[in-house]
Amino acid sequence: MSTALTGIRPTGGLTVANYVGAMRPMVELQDTFPGPVNVFVADLHALTDQEPGVVAENRLDTVRSYLAAGIDPSRTSLYLQSQIGRPTVELASLLDRHYSLAELMRVPTLKDKLREKSTSSTEEDSLVATASVALARYPILMAADILIAGADHVPVGADQIPHIEITRTLARRFNTAYGAGETVLIEPDLTVVEGIKIAALNGDPKMSKSKPNGAIFLNDSPDAVAGKIKRAQTAAAGEMTTALESHFLLAERLAGTQEERDRLRDLRSAHMDGQPVMGPFKRLFTEVTVDFLRGYQARYGDIADADVKHTLTRGGESASEKAEEVMGRVYAALGLVSVLS
Repeated sequence: MSTALTGIRPTGGLTVANYVGAMRPMVELQDTFPGPVNVFVADLHALTDQEPGVVAENRLDTVRSYLAAGIDPSRTSLYLQSQIGRPTVELASLLDRHYSLAELMRVPTLKDKLREKSTSSTEEDSLVATASVALARYPILMAADILIAGADHVPVGADQIPHIEITRTLARRFNTAYGAGETVLIEPDLTVVEGIKIAALNGDPKMSKSKPNGAIFLNDSPDAVAGKIKRAQTAAAGEMTTALESHFLLAERLAGTQEERDRLRDLRSAHMDGQPVMGPFKRLFTEVTVDFLRGYQARYGDIADADVKHTLTRGGESASEKAEEVMGRVYAALGLVSVLS
């Protein structure tokens, strides 16, 4: 039976863009995927560029946020990466020898992360000189996350394709070297999903927690939402920008009724026909966003710490069983079974 896997980073400050782009697709996946669905909070990954205190503070809130968004623990196994940290790190270490430094340095997303950490030169030598080993190795740890779960269905956006290819390559190399014709590590399928990109309210390409004035957070008050949308960048009647297009999409995804979605589409058509409708659009945008957040925040507030911990206990037990099974195959293939038994 197929197993699906996806991960989330406990970065805190989740926005409505996170909801429509990542959280809602997870909820939809659990309702449509025929096999087990696993969602892990990547607290170990987060340590590559966050302090431990920040990660520790945010991880339970991240779990609570996804439960409030609609993740059903009876359908989806939700766990912390650190709950199976030891076997995951062990597997990553065993995979290290099957991927070269030169190959790692060609990973596009890794280059981007290295450039984010650089304060001046973008020369590769300078990037490497300032990068931590943890940052350089994170594609290997990501591959271990997938392989330790025995997942064959890992939906990703186009920007994450290189990571799935690395995972497939590592599984193939390991199986070829030690499998003796058997599948030790499952090679996941490459499943690309269309990403939803929401621009910041000020027109920046991406809504981000690092620029709070241009982002709508899941814990924002109605007054905060109204103020931010009132100042949002628009476009002249008859003109459509990438940012405004994404804001129409965001409002439509947050709308709770078909009537609201129809009104949004009518306003978009009127705007493209040259009518001055940005005022009515902003009012409707505010209305549907506030209504959505009111429901989300109520569900969030109803989830107790005990509920979160119970969810993680169940998910962690399931993830641990699978990790033990996978590592049993790995050590048997390597011939590293216990000499004491």
